[in-house]
Amino acid sequence: MNILLLVAFAILLWKSKLFAWGGTTEYLDRETTSSINGFFVILVFLRHFSQYIVLENGDYIYAIIDKFLGQGIVTTFLFYSGYGVMFSLIHKDGYSKRLLQRAISILLYFDAIVLTYIVILEVLGEHFNFKQISCALIAWDSVGNSNWYIFTIIILYTLSFLAECIAGKSYSTILVIMLIGTLTYIIILYNCSKDWRFFDTSLCYTLGMAYCLYKRKIEYILIQKGTYFTVLFVIIGCFFIIHICAYRVNITFVSIVLVETQFLLFVSIIVLLSLYIKIGNPVLSFLGRFIFEIYALQRLPMIVFQNRIDNKYIYFGVCLVITIAASLLLQRWRQAGK
Repeated sequence: MNILLLVAFAILLWKSKLFAWGGTTEYLDRETTSSINGFFVILVFLRHFSQYIVLENGDYIYAIIDKFLGQGIVTTFLFYSGYGVMFSLIHKDGYSKRLLQRAISILLYFDAIVLTYIVILEVLGEHFNFKQISCALIAWDSVGNSNWYIFTIIILYTLSFLAECIAGKSYSTILVIMLIGTLTYIIILYNCSKDWRFFDTSLCYTLGMAYCLYKRKIEYILIQKGTYFTVLFVIIGCFFIIHICAYRVNITFVSIVLVETQFLLFVSIIVLLSLYIKIGNPVLSFLGRFIFEIYALQRLPMIVFQNRIDNKYIYFGVCLVITIAASLLLQRWRQAGK
């Protein structure tokens, strides 16, 4: 896994470059955000793959880095989604209806994938009851597939639709409604005893919306006022302090606050760094366009070929090729359905 992680970082550095003082205005364009997401898609794939193999003693470097990053590897998915949604609400008339359509579309395609999992796993000897299948179809539970991100993004898109219906063009009100709605979502899922993955990064979506709304003011403070490095180092310092505290505090409410805060700080660091470090190359940009497809499909070849291919690098390669091929087919199907 150390070698695979090293390859991932090598891909990240390929064609990366530093900007001069003043940063870049392109740090939130589609190419850049897709590339950053593409890197984290690789890390998500590596994490899930590591769950189907036996890690060797030499893989401790990967294990340490993976544990340190935690759910941080999905924060940009949510931040950039929230940013994109708020940008579209501001600049595109009637966009809220497309949000609801997108949420429904994601669920329907996800259901097709879940049914594929069920059929293949039944052939392999797994059996599922009606309750398991029903919960899996709404992403509340799993039949071996990844599900929490799908459930969360569907809820957040739906909340965004409702917020726009209530507040109209009052974007600050939309932001307040989203904050209240997301906090309510966190409380409900915690009381339902759901895994914290379902909600511990959800506020990153709301932060993305807030950043979009106040982007010019933030950039003015960071660049024109010359506070960029001060803000960056303060946020990095706070992140490490809160990260340490989050693993040592045993009071539930405080733990949730700390965990949510550390991921908000983590994604803020990524966004601030992207002002001066250009991340972008064809590989990352390509992968970043398939977040839904790769996330939903990746575990299927991992399950099918687990213990059937002895060499873990060949196993990894087979899983990667099949996942990307299936993702291409799924995206073409989705585009044909629009």
